Amino acid sequence: MKRYLNFIRLSFAEKSLLVESLFLVTFISLALRIIPFRFLKKALVPGSATQARQKTVDWKKINTIARSVSFVSRFVPFATCLPQALAAMFLIRSRGQYSDLKIGVAKGEGKDFRAHAWLETNGRIIIGEVPSNWQYKVLDSLFK
Repeated sequence: MKRYLNFIRLSFAEKSLLVESLFLVTFISLALRIIPFRFLKKALVPGSATQARQKTVDWKKINTIARSVSFVSRFVPFATCLPQALAAMFLIRSRGQYSDLKIGVAKGEGKDFRAHAWLETNGRIIIGEVPSNWQYKVLDSLFK
């Protein structure tokens, strides 16, 4: 009940962003299970990334999107780091800002292998905090 009341008190723009975030995280989480990543990434990059990169960074807008995606991801099954990063990247770029998807791999003790995705703007991690005890080797950027 408390969450419902908090939702009612939000502005229309905040409600719209939460609903859009929920839809995108859900869609991307499901789509990654049935559509090859190379096809999905083409559909998720709106506009020209070089134009967005030249604008000044609106940290308030970017942080609001990151919080929204992080919040709704708690309610979506299979909303791992990659769907969250892709959804946030789409929302950020569709609002004229720039973000860079990073995918890293790491090998731990024995045969322990991990992959992690996160989103950065100007070298600052926006979503998908990297654990300090893992040294990820970043793969080439997929969305330049």
